[in-house]
Amino acid sequence: MANHKTYNKQKKNITLNSGVVLTYNLTKKNIKRMNLRIHATGDISLSAPRSLPLRTIEAFLLEKEDFILRSLHEIKVKESLRKEDARERMEKAYAYAAAHKLLVKRDRHGNELIGRMGFPGSYFNGMPYISGRQEMAALLANVSAAFNKTYALDLSPAKVSVRIMKSRWGSCRPSKGSITLNGLLYYVPRECMEYVIVHEYCHFLEANHSQTFWNHVEHFLPDYRERERLLAEYEPKLMPVS
Repeated sequence: MANHKTYNKQKKNITLNSGVVLTYNLTKKNIKRMNLRIHATGDISLSAPRSLPLRTIEAFLLEKEDFILRSLHEIKVKESLRKEDARERMEKAYAYAAAHKLLVKRDRHGNELIGRMGFPGSYFNGMPYISGRQEMAALLANVSAAFNKTYALDLSPAKVSVRIMKSRWGSCRPSKGSITLNGLLYYVPRECMEYVIVHEYCHFLEANHSQTFWNHVEHFLPDYRERERLLAEYEPKLMPVS
């Protein structure tokens, strides 16, 4: 006999503490916990257990207000970047460099840096700074705490280094207890930076990319596939030369 799943889907509005009216798609189904997804389009989906009352759902959204508003802002930034072609971005970058008397640095691969790497106002290959050093440090601390709590292990890497890499966003050496992150992550949205950090931490649990590895990633980031797709959009812009 076929198993027909029936979901209760509704469009809801909630006024956040900041006064912003948020529209989201609520789906009630047979699950044990809530799952919040913010799509690249800016649409918000929330899956919740069938019996969960609306007041509990709204309390959850209010608790996530900062994350939701920050994510929606980053989506607007990304959308504006999509609408600009490479020439327009470079014109803005050069104008910024001229206004602030900054030198344009170009490496042997043709990559171009304006300003200080990873600091507000800087550009890399015409792409503006989005997520910085403090954000990376905070995400590392949060991810480390989450892993230690979940697995009751000390998974804090002995060493975290940041450097420019031409072909990968991060790497992990479980035997050395070390993680290397690409400095170009300063120029991608926060959710992409978080995905890379979680990805590398999961290698402390599984050194390969087996299904078990991806199950660990999905446990911490249920929307990791969407984040991975978004990160792939930045790769040709930030790492155009292999």
